[in-house]
Amino acid sequence: MPPALGRTLFQLATSHSIALFEVELAAFAQAIGACPQKQIVLVLDPAGMRGHTSRKLRVPDHIHLLFLPPHSPELQPTEQLWPLAITALVNALFPDLETTEGFDAQLACCVVLQRELAQICSTALF
Repeated sequence: MPPALGRTLFQLATSHSIALFEVELAAFAQAIGACPQKQIVLVLDPAGMRGHTSRKLRVPDHIHLLFLPPHSPELQPTEQLWPLAITALVNALFPDLETTEGFDAQLACCVVLQRELAQICSTALF
């Protein structure tokens, strides 16, 4: 979503893989209405998940992936949202990684954050 609009679309997952990233991209394309008249450039950093950059990755029509240079989080506006998005997890203790308590807490935080357009705009436009 353009940072100036303050709109967000969170895709939360408990794991990562090429197959899951393909599902997430398809859901993203549908949610934002990608079509021949609405071409979407999705800015990604190449860090962490190799699935982002795999040649096996099937990208939905009308979605174009633009990769930032390595080690450049300052160029990615969404990186600035992490401090807001992880507030539910900071200093929290969850029984183990197998329960969904942490995921549920993160999901609730993202739902609230999506209503904070002014805060997202001011943070993402840094």
